[in-house]
Amino acid sequence: MDERAGTPAQPSDLIDVDALRRAYYELKPDVIVLDLAMPKVDGWTVLKHLRESSWTETIPVIVVSAVTSARDEALQLGCDAFLSKPCPPEVVWLQIRALCRVRGQLRHGLDWYERL
Repeated sequence: MDERAGTPAQPSDLIDVDALRRAYYELKPDVIVLDLAMPKVDGWTVLKHLRESSWTETIPVIVVSAVTSARDEALQLGCDAFLSKPCPPEVVWLQIRALCRVRGQLRHGLDWYERL
């Protein structure tokens, strides 16, 4: 609740658009891994904003969730891949590599995981 205005806070109020903009310009992510269960704002709202923003609309999004029935809705809302929890890090990495390869973004320096 926004105590100053006396009205409930909306989910979109919890997304810091400036932080999203800074993250995009500073990090320039190749892929976004998004958990639907987050403490301050639900992942559905974040996914919606990622797809509506001109800064992030083309970045592949991998949704991770323990709610396997959410897969179809997440794909309809624009995620590029859906992984069910629990999900080993190796599977997340394989999905990231596959999305980058499909989009032609896999850089040679990105194979650091194989050297671990």
